[in-house]
Amino acid sequence: MQLAQLTVQPTLRQRIIDAQSNDPYLVEKRGLAEAGQAVEFSLSSDGGLLFERRLCVPSDSAVKTELLSEAHSSPFSMHPGSTKMYQDLKRLRQNI
Repeated sequence: MQLAQLTVQPTLRQRIIDAQSNDPYLVEKRGLAEAGQAVEFSLSSDGGLLFERRLCVPSDSAVKTELLSEAHSSPFSMHPGSTKMYQDLKRLRQNI
């Protein structure tokens, strides 16, 4: 007999949304958005505070570190490589 254990963890987006409630600045902006007094701020369907349709990241170093780590280690984030970067910079320099 083999048993398996599955642990469900919230997504990074949900952790960001949860952490928004610990940031005094974002809590204030959420209140203004709910009252319709901050046009550039709105609420997403999942309860996240948005600034111009972008999710607000709270001033929480753990969340920021996790977000940057995810962005850099994700297979969906790609870097053109040092050779292409060098060629692009070289071309840019020639155009100046």
